[in-house]
Amino acid sequence: MRTALAIILLLPFVPLSAAAGSRGHWSPPKSQASMERWADRKLSKAEASRLERVRETHPDFSFARFAAEGAPEFGATRLIHFEARASLVGQAKPDAVLSLHDGVTGAFLKSCRLPCGIPTLPDRDYLLGITAPGYYSTTRRLKRNRSADKPFVIRIGKDLHRYARDVWTCWSDHEKAGFPDTEATPCLRLPPKMPREAKESGHCQVQFDVSAAGWPDNVRTLRCSDPVFAKPTIRSVEQWYYVPETQRGQTLVRQGVTSKVTFRLTDRDGNIIPENGWDNP
Repeated sequence: MRTALAIILLLPFVPLSAAAGSRGHWSPPKSQASMERWADRKLSKAEASRLERVRETHPDFSFARFAAEGAPEFGATRLIHFEARASLVGQAKPDAVLSLHDGVTGAFLKSCRLPCGIPTLPDRDYLLGITAPGYYSTTRRLKRNRSADKPFVIRIGKDLHRYARDVWTCWSDHEKAGFPDTEATPCLRLPPKMPREAKESGHCQVQFDVSAAGWPDNVRTLRCSDPVFAKPTIRSVEQWYYVPETQRGQTLVRQGVTSKVTFRLTDRDGNIIPENGWDNP
C-alpha cells in the first residue's frame, strides 16, 4: 500500500506586466449565497454526468441518500467494514452514505451511513455508491475475494460548499477593507490528487495568470518530472483562489505567477519513494 502527500511551494512572481480587466472566465463572487448556489449547480451537473457514465455498464444503478436495509443475501458471511475519510488535510470527516449494488446490473441491495459494516458474498463483485452533502457523488468497486481483515477506506474529495464559502470570504474581506493596494496573494490553495499511475514522488513547475477577480487563468505546466503529474497539477491550480493584485482600488490581472507543486509518494511504512532515485525537495 502506498500513500500520497502533495506539497505546494509558491515561488516568487515573475515580473511581467499587469493589465486591467479579467482574462478569466469567472467574475468576482457576488455573495455567499450566490457561491453556494454555484456549488449546488456544479454538484448536480457532476452527479448527472457520473450517473450517465455508470449506467452505460450498470443500467439499474442509482445513488442512495439514506441508510436503508435491503433483502439479506443468502450465504453473505464476509463482513466488510467501510470508512469515509476526507482527502484534504484539516477537513472534517464527511457525513457520507454508502450504498451496495449488484456488480453487473447496478441494482440496489442496501445502504448504510459510514462508518458501517455490510455482509457480502466472497465470490461476488459489487458496485459501491457514495454520497455526502457538499461533496461530489462517486462510485467504487468491491471485488470478489477481497479480504475482510482491513476496512475498505473511501477517501472523499473537497467539500464544495465549504470551498464556496472560503472563496467568498477571501473576496469579501478584501472588499470590506476597501480594496487596498496589494500584490496577487494566495488565499485558498487545494492540493492535487496523486495520480494512480505514479510510481515515485515527483513535481511540476507551473505558470499562470491571476485574473482581476482572483481566479487562476491560462494555467500551464512548464516542466514535470513525470507527465502523469501534469493534469493533476493543472486541475488543482485552476481551483486556487487569490486576493487579486490591486492598485488604487482597482483589481488587476497579474501575469506570469509561478509555483512548484510537489508530490510525495510513500510506501506502507511511511517512507518517501524518492523522485528519480533521489528526494527532490
